[in-house]
Amino acid sequence: MSATFRSAISPPQKCRAGPPSPARIPTGSKHVGHGGPTLQGGTGVSPVVGPPRLLRRTAIAAVFVFGGCAGLERNAAPAPPKKISVRFCWASTEEREGYRSTRDESGQPLHVEPEPFLTEADVLTASAWHSSQRHMVLVELDRLAAARLEAASAARLGDRLAVYIDDRLTMSPVVYRPLAGGKVYLDGGFSRGQVEDIVRRLAMPRTDAFPGRGAAEAGSAGNPVSAPASSAKPGGP
Repeated sequence: MSATFRSAISPPQKCRAGPPSPARIPTGSKHVGHGGPTLQGGTGVSPVVGPPRLLRRTAIAAVFVFGGCAGLERNAAPAPPKKISVRFCWASTEEREGYRSTRDESGQPLHVEPEPFLTEADVLTASAWHSSQRHMVLVELDRLAAARLEAASAARLGDRLAVYIDDRLTMSPVVYRPLAGGKVYLDGGFSRGQVEDIVRRLAMPRTDAFPGRGAAEAGSAGNPVSAPASSAKPGGP
């Protein structure tokens, strides 16, 4: 420790040897001292000794204050869950004009079209699909969205279909054939609980406005789930 710090610290107080001095009580008081050491240089009155009525009032006030705060904390309702955000964006491993560079779920370079061509607003229904090894979300698109997906996928064979859930990249499979039928399995390495949560939140009415930016702007940092870059299957797994 330098001299500068030593000069700013007062020397430690030494404990006096011998029996503790009795508490000093004001003249005329009938209260008994607690028998412990007293503070030096003060009024001479033990800090724990005082009129019993004052002590009772202080204790009651403390119980009321702390009890009231605890009651408010217990009665605070948790924030309700929001409707989940889902974005379907076209992507490629090659750089393209206007595409944003990011990383896929495996950490490899991926270039994503900023504006999604499908969102959660195009989802008609969502259901959970479970097996002993995998847990997936089956989304069924409405009629118009299903037609757009089939036409776009037929023109983009070999491209990647990047799927973002709450602005986090979940999967980016390669499209090997047109995606007909309007049904897509979301396979993001989910747990059973994650699948149930996604399905439940997709069924909620939309009560908030999501940011106008594309999902690809968020990138895939902090992605809690991952999936291999496999073909997107509109049918069964």
